Amino acid sequence: MERIETPGADYEFDVKAVGEANGQQFTLRLETKEGRLGITTKDLNAATTYDIVMSRIDKAGEETFEAAGIELEPNVTDYVLYGDWGCNKKPLKFGTDTNNDGKIDEACPKLQESQRIEPGGGTLLLLGMCHQQQGKLASAVAELRSAQSMARRDHRLDREKLATKHLAELEGKVSTVLVRTANRDATLRVDGTVVSAEAASVPLPIDPGAHTIEVSGKGKKTRVVKLTVGAVAENRTVDVPALEDEPVAKEPPTTREPPKAERTTPPPAGDPGATQRIVGWSLVGAGAVAVGVGAVFGVKAIGDNADAKDACDPARCTSAEGLAKNDDARASATVANVVVGLGLAVVTTGIVVVLLAPKASAARAPGTIFRF
Repeated sequence: MERIETPGADYEFDVKAVGEANGQQFTLRLETKEGRLGITTKDLNAATTYDIVMSRIDKAGEETFEAAGIELEPNVTDYVLYGDWGCNKKPLKFGTDTNNDGKIDEACPKLQESQRIEPGGGTLLLLGMCHQQQGKLASAVAELRSAQSMARRDHRLDREKLATKHLAELEGKVSTVLVRTANRDATLRVDGTVVSAEAASVPLPIDPGAHTIEVSGKGKKTRVVKLTVGAVAENRTVDVPALEDEPVAKEPPTTREPPKAERTTPPPAGDPGATQRIVGWSLVGAGAVAVGVGAVFGVKAIGDNADAKDACDPARCTSAEGLAKNDDARASATVANVVVGLGLAVVTTGIVVVLLAPKASAARAPGTIFRF
């Protein structure tokens, strides 16, 4: 039991270990200038649990604060901020000094992190009490109710009583907001968190301060509402008009393109005299071959005639060889005359055919024909 006297009031503190920590000892340190009581466990290896009873005695009478099952980590100091306590008008505030440097940490964030890593009924109870001190009454009620259920499950009557007591203190003080919208299938978000359809149909407990409400739906424009909720028992109703449809992307109008011009190139002009010229030049070639053959017989006739003259007397030929050569010369000369004459006639005919062949028509000037 510790007792301190101040000009305004006297305080008495009674701190006891409970549960498995029974028999352990604590170090209590009164810091009257700061108006706080420091509590540190002497066991540096395991967490302990303690109960605290604090009384405030002044001219108006005596007020008592009780808290049970408070967990204390080893080598950590809990501070009871008795100087800020206004008796039953507001809850007693606690602070935590994890570094033992005399500076109080931000208790609520650390309790939240501890609860996330290793959930526990005692931590959740302290977190609810911490949020109650901060004025976040909606969060405090949710956490205290969960801590109350866990205490019943674990048969921790002390924690259950403490949670029930704080819930009673918060009765009727929590602010709420009811969101009403004409869109039945709309999705409701409060500060980015989706609210179930069942919860959205009744007033939602909400902490004081600024909040963002979003109502959205498939194919609808999201509507955002900003509101600020008061500290205690402010019940707000937000009416959200029917959501507007999202604009439908229109397909660009189909335009019919004009028929494209088909570009064609006229075929090359024909040559009606080509075949006739081919025939004419063929005749010229055949005639030339005949002239060549006739020339061979002509040369042979000249040779045979020369041999006949050598074998015969110039005045009269009586030699059989001479007569034979003379006959051969006559025959070769006859063949030569006929073949050469015929060849020349064929050459002449071919030339005439080529010359009389129709001329090719003049080529059409390059251009483009457009068909539609």
